[in-house]
Amino acid sequence: MLDAFASFMQAMYDCFERQVKMKLKILLSVIFSAFPLLVSAQMLRNENLSFEIPSDFIEGANLSRAGLTFFEYVPRTESVRNWTKMLTVQVLHGFPARGMTGDRFQNLFAEQMRQSCPGSESRQIETGVVNSYNFQLWQNYCPLSSLTRRAEFFISKTIDGADSLYIIQYTFTSAPSEAKISEAKEYLRTIFVCDTRIASRPCSLGRQ
Repeated sequence: MLDAFASFMQAMYDCFERQVKMKLKILLSVIFSAFPLLVSAQMLRNENLSFEIPSDFIEGANLSRAGLTFFEYVPRTESVRNWTKMLTVQVLHGFPARGMTGDRFQNLFAEQMRQSCPGSESRQIETGVVNSYNFQLWQNYCPLSSLTRRAEFFISKTIDGADSLYIIQYTFTSAPSEAKISEAKEYLRTIFVCDTRIASRPCSLGRQ
C-alpha cells in the first residue's frame, strides 16, 4: 500500500507543481464559505472540514479525481501561475480506513520533497486534539522550486478524520517573517473537522 500511496503522492505533488487550473464538477464532503455567518450547523451533513477562506483570497484552481478533492486559493491580485502566497486544501477520501494518518502523510510528503527539491527541510511543530480529532502542524522548506524558481515555505495542518484525511497548506514563495509565520499558524488553528452524526464533534464549534 505504501508503494502505491507514494506513487499517488508523487502524482499529486506533480499536479501541485504544475498549478493545474481545472474547473470540474466537484462532489464534496467539504463544506466551506468565505462568509461563515451564512453557514449554519443545520446545513452540514456527516463529516465536514470547517474553514473560512481569507477575505483577500480567491479560488485559483480546483481538481477532483478518485479519492482526492483539491482546491488552491491565492491573493486577489495574484494567480496560480504567479503568486507569493497560496492556500491549498486537500481531502483524501477513504484514506483513514486504509491506515493513513496525518503523520504518515506528512512524512511521505517530506520524503517526496527531499527527492524533488534537494536541500529541503521538514519538521513537526505541534500536535493536539480539537473537536475529538487529532491534528498535526508541520513546517516544510524547499530552497528552489522547479516551477517558480524561488524558495517555497510551507506551513501545513493535517487532521485525522474518520472518513477522510484533511490537509491544509499555507505556502510562501520566500522566507516569511516571524509575524507572517505566526499569522499562518493562527489561521490554520481555526480550521477543524466536525461530524453531524456525533454529538461530541459539533459543527457549531467556534461558530457561535
